[in-house]
Amino acid sequence: MERTLEYLLEKDALEQAVIRYCTSTDKLDDLDGMLENFTEDAVFDLTALQLPRFEGHAQIRAFFEQVFADMSHHAHLLTNFRVDRLENNEADVKCYVTGLGRSKSGTQICVYVF
Repeated sequence: MERTLEYLLEKDALEQAVIRYCTSTDKLDDLDGMLENFTEDAVFDLTALQLPRFEGHAQIRAFFEQVFADMSHHAHLLTNFRVDRLENNEADVKCYVTGLGRSKSGTQICVYVF
């Protein structure tokens, strides 16, 4: 992949999108802001974490309503962001994500995702 200025700008925009998602999740109080991270017809597939697959804003909103109601703290840490493919209007990106949280009932949560 050629490292042009356009590539670097697009890579930065993709990285900012991932950061925006994590920041929205960590705030635990802005459902409308969270949904801005998803298109109306988005698919949010969490089956790799033994959670369901959610389709569209209504299902995604319902999922995050429950998450925000159940959690007292969230923190997502991102590293090793990389773009594997960037062409036309599509991209494949990867990064390491460590998700930390605590439920209102006191349960500690730690999730590692690549």
